[in-house]
Amino acid sequence: MIHHTAISVIPSAGPESVCEIWKLHTLERGWGDVGYHFLIDPAGRIYEGRAGGINSIGGHFKGGNNGTLAIALLGNFTADVVAEASFEALVELLGALCHVLSIDPLEHRIHFATGLKLPTICGHRDGNRSTECPGDELHRQLPEIRNRVKYLLAQPSPKRTSLKSEDPFLSEPRD
Repeated sequence: MIHHTAISVIPSAGPESVCEIWKLHTLERGWGDVGYHFLIDPAGRIYEGRAGGINSIGGHFKGGNNGTLAIALLGNFTADVVAEASFEALVELLGALCHVLSIDPLEHRIHFATGLKLPTICGHRDGNRSTECPGDELHRQLPEIRNRVKYLLAQPSPKRTSLKSEDPFLSEPRD
């Protein structure tokens, strides 16, 4: 499930913005950790959010987190344009996740917690009509993102992105 953080972000302030999201989710909202599994800043840097990576249950989709993964782009895409670097990083991360988890990016599946039939790559608002997340600009790009991920998965193995334990977004948090 694709999200935006709905905050304005300076591209060079990615790590600081991730810390602000952590403070918001843990200290202000009391969630215990970042609700998203991954965050991507405008420079295309990928951060692990919720400790445990893809094996953890997120806190991003009230009442329906089981069976979902959350990726949040840092920024407010209600009207702002998604930075090319973050768009490309999102496509590559989704490609790696779809490869590892055997997900067809063009498929629709029933989300058991809500009973909704959702695209496997969807925006937060697709499962929750009361939110504007991930913003109109990012939501408008979801069909292109799905198609780009499908194309990426069709490439020969050396061209395909894969998740490896040494990848920075799957490694243990660093001090």
